[in-house]
Parts: sequence; C-alpha cells; structure tokens
Amino acid sequence: MPRLARTVLLGPWRVSVVAPDDPSADRLARLLGALPEGDGADTTMEISGGPPAAYRLTVDGAVRVEAGTLWEVEDRLLSNLNGWLLARETDRLHLHAALVSRHGVGVLLVAPSGSGKSTLTAHLVRHGWTYHTDESAAAEPGTGRWGSYPRPLTLKRGSWGLFGDLPAVGDVSAEQEPGRDRIHLPPTELGPHSSGPVTVAVVAFVDHRLDREAEPIDAASAMRLLVADTLDLERAGGRGIDDLARLTRQAELVRLPSADLERAADHLAAAVDRASSSGATPAVEETDRLAALPRAGTVPLTPAAVTAACRPRRGWQVHTAAVPGGVALYDTVTGHLLPLDAPGAAVWSQLDGGISIADLSALVAAESGAAGEGVLDDLLAFAADLAAAGLLDVDADPDMEEGRA
Repeated sequence: MPRLARTVLLGPWRVSVVAPDDPSADRLARLLGALPEGDGADTTMEISGGPPAAYRLTVDGAVRVEAGTLWEVEDRLLSNLNGWLLARETDRLHLHAALVSRHGVGVLLVAPSGSGKSTLTAHLVRHGWTYHTDESAAAEPGTGRWGSYPRPLTLKRGSWGLFGDLPAVGDVSAEQEPGRDRIHLPPTELGPHSSGPVTVAVVAFVDHRLDREAEPIDAASAMRLLVADTLDLERAGGRGIDDLARLTRQAELVRLPSADLERAADHLAAAVDRASSSGATPAVEETDRLAALPRAGTVPLTPAAVTAACRPRRGWQVHTAAVPGGVALYDTVTGHLLPLDAPGAAVWSQLDGGISIADLSALVAAESGAAGEGVLDDLLAFAADLAAAGLLDVDADPDMEEGRA
C-alpha cells in the first residue's frame, strides 16, 4: 500500500498523486498540503523506486522521468501539474506572474524568470500577504479577477539564505542533494494561502536589477510587457487581449525594483491601501470585437497603395481593446501588438472603408484647426505605417484602382 494516495484539485480537475514510502510520501504530502482535496481522479501521477534504484515518475502509467534524486522527480511532477492545468483550462488566459493579495485586493507580480519575482512573493507571504501562485495566474474572462492554485513556490539557490529557518530549506541543507539549484517551498510553511480569485488593483513589473525607485509605467508599455509574459495568448486571442487591457484600465501599473525586499513590500502595501481606501469599482469598457473572418471583396492594403483617395478598412484580423490614453491593436494572426495614443485611436475608429484619407484629413483639420496639408501628410504616413504592419485592408472594387493593394 502506498504511504501517500491523495487527490488534489486544480480548478475543476482532479489529480491523484501516489507515492510509496518515506521520504517521498512525506515530502509530497508537505508540498501539496495547500491544495484542496477531491474524490476520484482525472489523471494519476505516481512516484516509485528510490535508492538504490532510480526514482521514477509515471503519469497515467507512462514513464515521464527517471532520476537518481527525489528532488528531480518532484520538480518534474510539479511541472506536469502546471502544464496539465494550462492545457485543460482553455477558457482562460494565463500569465507568467505571481499573484498575492492583501485585505482581499490582488497584486500581480509580472516578470521573466530570474527577476526576483518568487523571492519577493515569499517575502510578502511571510509578512502576512496571502499567497495564490508564483508561476501562472489565470484571468476570469471579462471580470478583472485573476486566480490560480497555491502551488509550491520555487526558490533558486541565491535566495535560500533569506529563508533558512523554513523546514524545506533546512531539509535541503541537511540532505545535500547533488546538483540541486532550486527548492520548492510548501505554501503552508510561508503563511496564508488561497485558491480563490481576486480583483487585481496593482500590476508590478518586477526586476531585482533595477537600481532606481519604483515608478509608474504607461499603459502602452504595460501592454507590451504583459503580452510578452503570457503563456497562451495565441489560443486566447482577442479575448485574452481584452483581459490584459482591462488590467491596464483597472490597476495601478508600476515598474518595481525588488533587490530591497522591504522597500518593494512597502510600496506594494501603500498601493493596495490606496486601492482599498478609494473603494472604486473597476470600469468595464467595451472593446471593438471584430469578427475574425476574412471579409469578401477586400484585400490587404500595402504601403505603396496608400494615397489620399484610398479608403482603408481596419484589418479583419485586428482586435481592438481600450487602454488608458488610447487603444491596443492585436493582430490575431501574427500575434503582433501595436498601442495607439488617443489621436491615433480616433483615426483608427474612422477607418471603416467609407471615407478617403483626403476627406478624413479635412475633418481632422477642421476639428483641430491645424493646417490641412500637414494633417494629410501625417495621415498618409500613419496609414502607411499601419499598412506596413499588415493592419489595413481595402475594397477590391475595380472602380477603386487607386486604393487597391
């Protein structure tokens, strides 16, 4: 009989984890102690073997890894949990980010690996914040709420000394497992934890290499960084862009140095307190949801075909989402993102194939009081840039030769 046979819940999915005896059963029980339990199983992961033989991880009977040390097998098991959930939670966008909360207010810590994200997360949880994840946060579509499951938090070797009093760190020092470069900390050793979603009021882009104070970041830059750290935006498409754009509208956006953990924690606490005291409900703005199907009778507009007489259309594949100060254009075919400021967004909204660039420039000039010739030149250059990015179409009507791509 196995020493550990436990079903844990990852969202609605049930994963049975089986281990034979000491030390694997005891260590896995601690690692998975923060996860809610369930009945039955949708998949089964089992650790077997051990000295003098190799440890082995099997998933639904198929061997995934054999290794001489238990930590390598544990590492693969946790990686499989992450990948398994990502593959099955197809209705949500997933972001490579940590998620913590304070007084019920969520903070996303966004950063590539090696930026100090997990170290800061562990520090916050040890000081009373609630832990949700240090790896992957999932959006609840259309709500501004993000959640995850309280997976074991991963610390690389350079941070072990900061948490040397924790049992998981002490165990590694005692065992001296060869080649080990990271530790998985059970959330139960750190502090409060939760698998419930929270409304995010702060998005911090974390980097321990920054040597300046925390500073605000504009929505366009934030969108670029968020897109770069998504795990499945290609699958989520325009819906995922909506969720990211909603973050830029509802949350305080900040670039956060994390080398000084106390200072970073103080900054985040102050930001959460501001959000809590304001009591503001995040606004949910409508987005331009374009049908992701090619239009009959249109062709891509090329830069060379941009003239004063042509009547550009927004590309059929372009999803438009409102962000503070403008919009973000997301090409659902190429995955490219282009933020536009307010004037650019206003022009973009007019590109429906019904007005020529010359007529549009006359309207803009009349509204702004600017010189008509200068406005036309600016609009032609703007349209050429959009065309070069593959974001514009034009009617293929033979009577509109000058606008044909």
